Amino acid sequence: MACVNCHLNHDQMTGWAGGYPKVEVFDGTPYSVKTLHQVVLETLGIHTDLPEDRREAMAVDLAAYISWWGDGQPVRPGISRDIPPATMDLEKLKSLVNEGLQIFKSPGGTGCIGCHEINKDPPKKNGVSLSWSFATFPRYDANAQRVVTLDSFLTSHVAKHAGIKDREQVTALAAYLADLATGKNLQPGTFRANSLRSNKNAN
Repeated sequence: MACVNCHLNHDQMTGWAGGYPKVEVFDGTPYSVKTLHQVVLETLGIHTDLPEDRREAMAVDLAAYISWWGDGQPVRPGISRDIPPATMDLEKLKSLVNEGLQIFKSPGGTGCIGCHEINKDPPKKNGVSLSWSFATFPRYDANAQRVVTLDSFLTSHVAKHAGIKDREQVTALAAYLADLATGKNLQPGTFRANSLRSNKNAN
């Protein structure tokens, strides 16, 4: 089933990329906070008969396409459409954001804070500021030699550098990064802070 069978108006997509992670429940899927990448994967699992590897590759492509339609829109985690979400949905997202912060700050090899700073631009000599990171995905990853979503990048990155392989922990980190970027405009395809296009909200 093609996406256009249900989503006839592309203008409806403009808030999607900046609205995730968020609680999204449809067709009996679990009540949980999900990234856009996860929701696209779930949708492909329900509405196509593609094998898992094909669904994964297509999810990245579709998330990139959706993000292209959201270019320049503000990041508003938990809010992807004009109708406000349920309070309990926003509370669940806030709880996961806090979990992501705790993972980020964890001491030793399981945390991110040893290499990354939170709210400092430009980054320190040996660190990378993350306050703008969410707004730059999906983007080309030279190491992977392909376009990656934040979800797919984090899945690989934290498994390699922090030993984190739990799906919910990856989503929690994505939710935390999205929270840091709240109010910034999406600029998918950019990479470093100094490469961001002109944007009054980028700093």
